[in-house]
Amino acid sequence: MNVKKVPNSCWEWQKSLTKSGYGRFAVHPKTYRAHIVSHLLLKGEIPEGKFVCHSCDNPKCVNPEHLWLGSAKENTRDMINKGRLVRSRSKNSNRSSKYIGVSFRKETGKWRARIMKNYTNFLVGDFETEELAKEARERALASFSTL
Repeated sequence: MNVKKVPNSCWEWQKSLTKSGYGRFAVHPKTYRAHIVSHLLLKGEIPEGKFVCHSCDNPKCVNPEHLWLGSAKENTRDMINKGRLVRSRSKNSNRSSKYIGVSFRKETGKWRARIMKNYTNFLVGDFETEELAKEARERALASFSTL
């Protein structure tokens, strides 16, 4: 069985997981997150622009009673309200960089640049130096402002 069902609790995916702990499985050539498929099969379609969110905050959970549909903004607010996404008012909450939106990735040994717009995170890319990441982020920000 791919799911461990606990009555009145989470139904945890028992097979492959993403790096962030979400259940996943492959139907070649695509890979799907297990909680999204659970919602599709047991609760119905997912409207465009909506995300399948967890009320239990357990990424392995596929219990349809723990899943709800929300916008990127609603999902982000839910994470903030539950203390899973800490917002810092300092220049950069990631102390490994002196620039906002730039962080060092130990896994790759590269500097990552990101932008957040309308409660959605956009990956600019991974770069060899902190300065290159900063410059790429600035270029990406400029292109966003013209949209």
